[in-house]
Amino acid sequence: MARKHEVTIRIALGSGALHGGQGVSGGHWRIEPDCVRAYLSGEKCEHKRSSKPIRLPRRSA
Repeated sequence: MARKHEVTIRIALGSGALHGGQGVSGGHWRIEPDCVRAYLSGEKCEHKRSSKPIRLPRRSA
């Protein structure tokens, strides 16, 4: 949908620029379409303006 590289999306999720969540650590990410639209337009999603960035675990090589 966003046509962005997986690493770019992970960085955006970790910095808080893109809001998303995981049911369990290491699980699939859930990102709402409104959040993707806001991220692509350079804005914070309306319903998560006050959310804090999350910390992502480093991926092993």
